[in-house]
Amino acid sequence: MSIEEIERCYLHTSTTTDGTPYPNLDAAKAALRFLLTREQGLGHNTIEQHDGRWISHQMPTGSVTIWIEDERANVVRMSRD
Repeated sequence: MSIEEIERCYLHTSTTTDGTPYPNLDAAKAALRFLLTREQGLGHNTIEQHDGRWISHQMPTGSVTIWIEDERANVVRMSRD
């Protein structure tokens, strides 16, 4: 499935069981950017993993993983804009 064919996407975090639905990839990417910016603003170190998921190290409490999935549960990488 190409990026252009992706419609509904879900933003997941390791702290929740279900992803938050978004109507399209652009909306999900905007939400991910917002979360990453928020995490960085709180002083957390955010790093993109090799699988397209992001990890935010929240010292000293631990970490949270954030990612986008398409409707087939495939992780969608966020390109460097």
